[in-house]
Amino acid sequence: MEKKRAIDEMIKTWELEDNVVVDPILALLHEMIIEHERKMLERGENVVWITDLLRCSQKRIFEEKLGLIQMPTFEMLHGTIVHEGLEILCFTKFGWAKEVEFEKEVEDRDLYEQTELGEKLVHEAQEGRVWKIHGRVDMCDGKRIYEIKTLSVIPSAEVSEHYRRQCEFLNWLADADECVLLEISHTGYRKTIIREKATEEDVLRAIIEFKAPRWTWECRYCQYSRWCQYKVGG
Repeated sequence: MEKKRAIDEMIKTWELEDNVVVDPILALLHEMIIEHERKMLERGENVVWITDLLRCSQKRIFEEKLGLIQMPTFEMLHGTIVHEGLEILCFTKFGWAKEVEFEKEVEDRDLYEQTELGEKLVHEAQEGRVWKIHGRVDMCDGKRIYEIKTLSVIPSAEVSEHYRRQCEFLNWLADADECVLLEISHTGYRKTIIREKATEEDVLRAIIEFKAPRWTWECRYCQYSRWCQYKVGG
C-alpha cells in the first residue's frame, strides 16, 4: 500500500503543460528504475556491487560525493519491461526464482604483479578490512543462473568482454557452475553459456584497480561526464 501511495503521488506531480497526466504504467516503470538506482547509491562502508567491478572507477567516486540518480531513458524502460516480462513468465511456467541476491565477504590482502625484475607489490592490505560483495542474478533455475541483456541489435561478433566478465563474476558470487547469458533485441535472440568463473583474487584486483573509464563507451552514457577529467570522446 505504501508503494502504491508513493506511485499515486508521483503521478499527481507529473503533469505536462497541457495538463495530461503521465501514464501510470510509465510512472510504475520509472519508480522501479529509480528505486534500483537509489539502492545502488545507499550502501555501507566497504560494500561493493558486482556492477562496480565492471565500470568506471571514477563514477563510483562521483556517486559517493554527488549522489545523482540517473533519470530513466527509453532504453532503460524497454529493458525493464523485457526483464520483468521474461522473469515473471519463467517463474509462472517453470517456477524459476527471479531477482535473487547473493553476498560474499572478501578479506583484504596484499596483491602483487609479475614484472621483469620479479614480483612487485601493487596493493598493501589494510588490516581487518573486509569487502562485502553484493550481486543479483535475473533468474535461477536451481542449477544455473541467468543474466538478461536487452540490445538494439545483437552483434555478429562474440559476446562482449563486458558481458562475459559479468557472468564470470556472478558465477563466483553465486557458486554457480554456469551462467546463461540471454541477449534479446527486437530483431533477434542469442543464448550463450558462460562456464568460466572469476576468482577471489580477480574480485579484489577489480576493486583495487583504478580504471577510468573501464570501457571506452561508458562516457557517452554517464551523467557525470561533464565534470570528469577522464572523459574520452566528444
